[in-house]
Amino acid sequence: MLIPPDGPATRMIDQELVRVKYYAQTPADGTPEQKRKSRHMQFTRALAWAEDRLLIGLEEIEGTTYLWLTRSDPKDAEQAQ
Repeated sequence: MLIPPDGPATRMIDQELVRVKYYAQTPADGTPEQKRKSRHMQFTRALAWAEDRLLIGLEEIEGTTYLWLTRSDPKDAEQAQ
């Protein structure tokens, strides 16, 4: 979902900042490599889940992937399901 140039102002965040915070708050067991792989899979699934439900948008701008919320009211998300 792209934001049109004449669309509303949107707050976006670098996906890597979200990833770092997600990894820090996601428990995982095993070796460091197993933990990294587990967190990576969970993060990828979480992004796909949120995008499928139209809760977030993703766009790459000049090599950086940005995320933004597409719904500000959680009630809107419940009605979409």
